[in-house]
Amino acid sequence: MAVFAVDRSQTGALPLTVDLRGVEARAVTEHLVLADSDPDATNTAHRRDRGTPHPATGTTVTDGVLHAELEPLSWNMTRLTNQLH
Repeated sequence: MAVFAVDRSQTGALPLTVDLRGVEARAVTEHLVLADSDPDATNTAHRRDRGTPHPATGTTVTDGVLHAELEPLSWNMTRLTNQLH
């Protein structure tokens, strides 16, 4: 299962809470973030890695609820598994 979320705020992180009770999602496999403080940022020949996804930390599933903190101006993909690690 995957959860996709966007934080369009330019000023602050966004707490994300998703109720997963009723689905088979027990642990976070991966949380990738694509973010930049400049809303018009793009990759260029001189900065090829400006728009490169990076792993997020601190994302958890506790008692069937996903908890994450989304960076400002970010696109997020969180993969979940039904197996505990």
